[in-house]
Amino acid sequence: MVYSLDEWRKAYEKQSNEIRLYQERISNLQNDRCSPLATQIADLEAKIESPRSYGYSPEEVDGPLKETFAQLNRTLQSCYNAKS
Repeated sequence: MVYSLDEWRKAYEKQSNEIRLYQERISNLQNDRCSPLATQIADLEAKIESPRSYGYSPEEVDGPLKETFAQLNRTLQSCYNAKS
């Protein structure tokens, strides 16, 4: 079986496109893994900014919620760094 240069080029382009699509899918899956953390951080940030709206006193926010917020931020950063 003899293939022309044009057939080889088309096969190479097809393969390159498939690889690019797989890389995009992998990237999307990695982003999905980080998205729940980002949502938790946004929710917690709202509670820290307006504690009374969520049934917290400002004193309750100062300690545990701010520490949890910092830990979640570090975890999210690690998540994003892992996909790089």
